[in-house]
Amino acid sequence: MKGFGRLCVTVKPKIDLSRIHDLLFRVGYTVNIPVPVSGWPAPTVTWQVNHKDIQQDEHISIEVYD
Repeated sequence: MKGFGRLCVTVKPKIDLSRIHDLLFRVGYTVNIPVPVSGWPAPTVTWQVNHKDIQQDEHISIEVYD
């Protein structure tokens, strides 16, 4: 009997929140908040305010890098 199998090893996501704290910034300034995230399979990253997803628009850009 021949067959094929698939093994998917999952690793709990790891999030480095050491750079997150209360932020104060002025309107019109660009704010970058780098938050390293890792895991396998790659976790989905979202940003929320008051339990609501932040949506991208002409004022907000969310970028995720490998």
